[in-house]
Amino acid sequence: MQLRFKVPVPMVGWKLQVHLAQALRRWALTRCAWCGGRSVKGDPVNVSHQWDGPRGRWWRGEPGLFHHDCSTVEHAHRMCLCAVPVIAYGRDYGTCLVCGKFRAWRQTFGAAERLLVGLPAGSRIPPGMKAKLDVIYGARRAAKRAAEAKAGEESGE
Repeated sequence: MQLRFKVPVPMVGWKLQVHLAQALRRWALTRCAWCGGRSVKGDPVNVSHQWDGPRGRWWRGEPGLFHHDCSTVEHAHRMCLCAVPVIAYGRDYGTCLVCGKFRAWRQTFGAAERLLVGLPAGSRIPPGMKAKLDVIYGARRAAKRAAEAKAGEESGE
């Protein structure tokens, strides 16, 4: 019988993280990619649309981060809202050939997206519109839960 011990070997690319320094950098330097606003305690700039995006230098803010509501508005502005989209296949899959925007497979749009597209580029969701969106998203969640419950009953779970 032979015993083997594995010794952990440091991998190339390890980085030391200092959370206080990261928080200070985000507070002082990072701006929202959509509206340009700062990261504050009640409204942080911490939503990214990429998994492993490019890193900025330590003396610059982190690129490509959004406030939560700015991310929602930006996503609606990128979405194809054509009634009959002509989707490209191949390398540019999901790109509408009519408007040049993106629509994923089986992605639908509704009243919330129509409201958000009406906002000018770079603007945030106004307080009056947030109440309308809460009602729309609440109804959408309730319909999804009802459909899941119905599917669960039909499958016998």
